[in-house]
Amino acid sequence: MREIEEKLKLLDIQIIGSVSFIASIIISIILTYNQRLYTLKQKTIFNRKQTYIISNFNRILVLIIVTSFLYNSYEQKKLAEEKNSNVTLNNLDIVASSLSVVSAIIVLYITAKAPVEDALDIENPNF
Repeated sequence: MREIEEKLKLLDIQIIGSVSFIASIIISIILTYNQRLYTLKQKTIFNRKQTYIISNFNRILVLIIVTSFLYNSYEQKKLAEEKNSNVTLNNLDIVASSLSVVSAIIVLYITAKAPVEDALDIENPNF
């Protein structure tokens, strides 16, 4: 019974993470469209400071999401170990999730260190 509850908890975390990723992608699309308007010298949706704040928020959101996926991978590995299953794929999943966390930290660092004046020039990658 505990195993089923644990699996359901992990699935709920994945659902929340996936929905949050969709929200992050929508934010990235809006920021990219704002950057397009800026490049065309048209009226933008957000000013530089707003873009900077939203961009940093979005990158923090992505960091939280990928960290939750790393946690999920680790917990799934623990469940597999309890069942004496082969955990090779779980280990690879943990490595991949760890690399995503490192990537998210680097992108957040770049955005946080950029001056507000450059906010409209920073790329908004869709993870």
